[in-house]
Formats: sequence, structure tokens, C-alpha cells
Amino acid sequence: NHSKSADEMFRLCEAFLTAGAESVVMSMWSLLDESTAALMRRTYRYLRNGDSVPEALRSAMLQLSGRKFGEQLDAWDSPDTPYCMLPYSRPLNWAGLIVVGRSTRLPEMVRRGQSRSGPRQYGAELSQERVLQGNGPPRDAL
Repeated sequence: NHSKSADEMFRLCEAFLTAGAESVVMSMWSLLDESTAALMRRTYRYLRNGDSVPEALRSAMLQLSGRKFGEQLDAWDSPDTPYCMLPYSRPLNWAGLIVVGRSTRLPEMVRRGQSRSGPRQYGAELSQERVLQGNGPPRDAL
């Protein structure tokens, strides 16, 4: 039943937001691991350059589709690559990802890699600090 799985997916997203996540990137359908990895490498690159989460995801999608060129992360990330040779240019490979929540940018200390436990742990640190300061989710929501 697709409506049940969609409802569960949005409940999981809501749980992350309630727990203190600023935004959640979620997939509306199953995506290939390879195309998702390629997309997320580019998304994180744009986040580190100061883009908001939706801006970074959009720029990464445009780069995979061949409509925008940025830093070369793969051999085919070049304006000289023919469109037909771009491995993940079809929207089916990346268009299912959406951003839910606030349109936030990574703090400067995280973009520079100066978070106490590194960029990957920043979300957990932020959520923990909010709970300790009383700004986190109510106890019964955990």
C-alpha cells in the first residue's frame, strides 16, 4: 500500500524535525545508490561553499543533469562531455529528493571543518545542545 508507506515516510521526517533537525533531505522513490552518492557529494560541496540546503541540492541536480558545471568530482564532470555520456542525467536518477524544513546554511565553523566532532556529527551536537538548554523536543516526543 503506497499511501501507508508515504505516511510512514513523512512521520519519520517529522520525527527528525521534532528532534531538532533544521531540515531533512528525503527521497520520494527508490534511487540508485550510485546516482544518490554522486548527487550527495555535489550537494555537500555546495553546502560547504555556503549555499542553503535547497540551493545546494538544486545546484547538484543541475550539475548531474549536465545543465551546470562545477568542480570536477568525476571524469564526466566537464563541459566537454556529451550529454548522452552523462551517466545520471535523467531526472529519474535524482529528482525524487526533496528538502523538508528550514532553508538553512551550514554554520561557518562546520563549513571549515572546525566543529568539535566534525561536520558529520554537527547535527547530533546541535540537537543535544538544544535538549540540554531546554529548546529541544518535549521528553514524550523522544
